[in-house]
Amino acid sequence: MKYNSLQDSMKFLLKISVCLIATAWLWASCSSNDEGYDTLWTGYANVILLEEHKPGIQPNFQLVLDEGTIMNVISTHVYFPEDVVLEDDTRVAVSFLIYDEYYTADQKYYNISLLAMVEVLCKKPLYSSDHPADLGNDPINVERTWIGGKYLNMNFSILVEKDSEKKHYINLLVNEDHADADEENIYLELRHNAFGEKEELVSNGRVSFDISEFLSESRPSVNLHIQYTNYDGHLIMEGGLPYSNNLIQSPGSEAFAKPQDYERFY
Repeated sequence: MKYNSLQDSMKFLLKISVCLIATAWLWASCSSNDEGYDTLWTGYANVILLEEHKPGIQPNFQLVLDEGTIMNVISTHVYFPEDVVLEDDTRVAVSFLIYDEYYTADQKYYNISLLAMVEVLCKKPLYSSDHPADLGNDPINVERTWIGGKYLNMNFSILVEKDSEKKHYINLLVNEDHADADEENIYLELRHNAFGEKEELVSNGRVSFDISEFLSESRPSVNLHIQYTNYDGHLIMEGGLPYSNNLIQSPGSEAFAKPQDYERFY
């Protein structure tokens, strides 16, 4: 999505923000419509634009969930300001009601009412051999980590300066020089650059890293080891997170409970 200014983007977020606290998680077992239309579902998805979105016109789009289900937006409470452009493959967190579901030969579909949609920062990992600059090594707290399809998803929090609009740099670095790195184990560092900003207020964020490049025909699965430094000064290592094709993990409803400050990160 493209914004002309921070103020415009915040207007967009305010217009579409409905509290993303789930009463049920999408991957829980259910039968078609047994729960009724009033069951609230939440999940991560990517936008499929059915035609180019032009400013001033509500976009025509579908959503594809991490596990592959395509959602047809039959009705929506999400409205776009005239200067906001929705882009294809935008990563989003969504809240919705399911009217019904159906299948074709190789595809599952939901017809939904879209209640809320908030953009999620989406990036690819960087590699230590490329010597990326300005990654920083400032502290960051990770509240939840899970895998959905080809994405490593994280909910995190950082400290920011009051009344500042400075953006913080969030990245995932592949440590190719780690002593224990091999074909079955990839060592990752979650990196944060605060660019010297004062630590005054908590700001929450979501990020999805596209890690599909970690797999290949010769490597159908791998263990991810994630390292970062938290605000207590402790070096945290989340070890042995398995990743394989089509792996879907539930983050739990608490992953959607806190409002996110998308404009503070890149």
